[in-house]
Amino acid sequence: MFSYTFYGPNGNRVDSVSSFFMDYDVDWAGDMRRGTTQRSYIHILYVGNGDYYIEFGFFRTDVEVRVPIRR
Repeated sequence: MFSYTFYGPNGNRVDSVSSFFMDYDVDWAGDMRRGTTQRSYIHILYVGNGDYYIEFGFFRTDVEVRVPIRR
């Protein structure tokens, strides 16, 4: 299991609306076996065009992912 936090293009935290929308929601990605891949979805509130950032926390390791979003 991991935690995640979203930031919009203005650098402010953005709320997630991700929980329980579909079978491939990222909340269920932790059920995968090591070495496998899966397409997962994350639903966040759109606050405008730009680079969004997702910070994932994996126990003692943090990973940041940039996601460019243009409408």
